[in-house]
Amino acid sequence: ERLNELIKSEECDSKFDSKIFFEELYALCESELEDIQVLRLDENDSPVYKIDFIKKPIIKNVKIYNILKRFEEIVNSTFNDLIDKRFQPELIVDKCLSVLRSFRHANFSLISIEKINFDSLSNTLEINFTLGKIDSLIILGNSKTSLAIIEREILVEKDEVFDINKLQASLINLEATNLFENVFAYYRNENDKEYLYFKVKEKNTSFIRFGVRSDNERNVQLAIDLRDESFRGSGTEMAFQFFGGLRNRYLGFEHRANRIFKSYLNYKFRVYFSHVNHNYYTDSPENTETFWKRIKIGSYDISRTGISLSFGTQVEKLGIIFFEGKFEKINFEPKFIPIFLKESFTVPSIKISSIFDSRDKYQYPNTGILMNLFFETALKLLWSNVSYSRIYFHYENNTTYSKRHSISPRLIFGYGDETVPFYEQFKLGGQRTFFGLREDDYLGRQIIISSLEYRYFLPIQILFDTYLRLRYDLGGIWASASTIKINELRHGVGLTISFDTPIGPADFSIGRSFYLRNDLLKKPLSFGPYQFYFEIGYPLL
Repeated sequence: ERLNELIKSEECDSKFDSKIFFEELYALCESELEDIQVLRLDENDSPVYKIDFIKKPIIKNVKIYNILKRFEEIVNSTFNDLIDKRFQPELIVDKCLSVLRSFRHANFSLISIEKINFDSLSNTLEINFTLGKIDSLIILGNSKTSLAIIEREILVEKDEVFDINKLQASLINLEATNLFENVFAYYRNENDKEYLYFKVKEKNTSFIRFGVRSDNERNVQLAIDLRDESFRGSGTEMAFQFFGGLRNRYLGFEHRANRIFKSYLNYKFRVYFSHVNHNYYTDSPENTETFWKRIKIGSYDISRTGISLSFGTQVEKLGIIFFEGKFEKINFEPKFIPIFLKESFTVPSIKISSIFDSRDKYQYPNTGILMNLFFETALKLLWSNVSYSRIYFHYENNTTYSKRHSISPRLIFGYGDETVPFYEQFKLGGQRTFFGLREDDYLGRQIIISSLEYRYFLPIQILFDTYLRLRYDLGGIWASASTIKINELRHGVGLTISFDTPIGPADFSIGRSFYLRNDLLKKPLSFGPYQFYFEIGYPLL
């Protein structure tokens, strides 16, 4: 019909333009006709054109081969539009490209079209897809690390439709093991088989670390950590640790695994000995209505010999929750404190902890929060005469404005029952905890501290990145829940200059504490002495 219309339009035209006619004829042939022949005959000195043509067949049916059921809907909806239309290769190619783009957007990058065929007898369009499956996974480059450790981190599976997201996650998992310097993957088709190669470059996992710390309470302390992060290629860590100084010591052996078999559970086993000397303070007899100070009257040693086993799991990317069981032999030895006696305890205990840490860095963070929550209970069994329970909560938030001004609010809350022994009580005081008080200045079974810190990142460096910090503390600690009084909260204010050094933070502070004397009629403010603090290096115990 369209060809007849074209011929009639040319016959009615007094001037025949062969170029325009053939262009229009070609456009018609491209969309409707499979073949056309034009023969010019000269009759009676007039040109006569004889046109023979074959129409393009109409597609009556579409058959799709080697497509998975989950993709049938999207493929059928695309190609069913071709039914009852003439066979046009360009249109079919456009439909095929559209389907392949849909697969790429769905991360199935290996699915392709193997063959397109049209059966002219049945007017059926046949399209064969490749399944996009991986026939074999091959791991190269590992000489120490066992194949099982690498394979458990790879999410791509043999004989499964290849998903590019799973490949990316697999590479991230392998890098996160901290066992390899470099990890990459590549794909190859060999003998009609699809091979996916993972190539790793192992790094040295055995090393020894040395550390040092100094502070105003415990002077110089050393740390040694001898560790293999992939013991005998198993992907588990084994370590011997020692750190401490004259007043604190720790010696321990630990074995840990970040994953137990193919699960996302982790565990840590420890055998350890620790010894810590604490100063013991009391109110000075020289205190007045407006001035007070605390004096040291003695000290006490707490030694722990124990065994610990914990199991946990990662929560999202930044959190962890774990369950820990401990069995400890605890020796308590007072020195020049007549109200205490030397004692020994055998204490089995259970602890459930949750830690969430989104801070961008450990020291002087600009953004992120830290939340630490645990519940601990000691079990009174046949070989133990100690039973107690306590809960602890720590929260801090860090926000930075204009890259240099940081605000960090903090809240600490701890509550223990009346049976919490002296050596497990909460402690108040120290540069990190409460300004104006010495470390472990006060002990108690209930504690609450709220703090607000302002930190300024100085535009000049004093050898290292330098910060000026101002912090206000408000809190209290009580021996019994029945003695808690909000009006007895203490205040602390401190100023710190901090340096971010290669061996850890270096903080130098001055602080003072005060409180309102509600026991007196005029309720005067009572101030404590100025306290000077310093610490260089990371905390050890």
